[in-house]
Amino acid sequence: MNIYQRINEVRKAIDKIVKDKKVDSYMAVTHDNVTGLTREHFVAQGIVIVPRLLSERTVATGTFTSRETPFIRYEATYAFDVVNEEEPKDMFTAVVGAHAIDHGDKAPGKVLSYAKKALVLKLLELESVSEEEARQEQHKPKVEPGKSVAREVWDTMTQKQQSTLMDISVMIIDLLKEGDDQKAFE
Repeated sequence: MNIYQRINEVRKAIDKIVKDKKVDSYMAVTHDNVTGLTREHFVAQGIVIVPRLLSERTVATGTFTSRETPFIRYEATYAFDVVNEEEPKDMFTAVVGAHAIDHGDKAPGKVLSYAKKALVLKLLELESVSEEEARQEQHKPKVEPGKSVAREVWDTMTQKQQSTLMDISVMIIDLLKEGDDQKAFE
């Protein structure tokens, strides 16, 4: 099998991963969780992933810990060679950039872990779900033909609710136009 067929075998074996760490107000997938879920499949398929540092830089953030230790932002770009162990010339390279903020010497390791996690999640097209999401089923509301659920809900809202909703909609559209998708989502 070539490298793409091997990767596809891993993709067949794994389709989702559970978010396992609470970060601020959301759940995230950790590097260790991704590695734990995928390693045995990569080994079984003879896939080796080799990172190469292409560029790096350290930037002062201007912020400090309570003991006045400075936080730094470490930025790096890696080339990951995804190799067929049986035919090392059968490979491809993916480039991934990442960054981390730290007040010690762990930033470079954090960046490498994040970059590899991102590579594997995207390479395998893994869906990341929380445990609650994994159990819930989604259903579309039942609507009579020719009727709009949005119109029905809108008609039941007070004038103040309608006005507030319009104001929020305008703010979201403005943020999207400015390219600030994250703030629009929040």
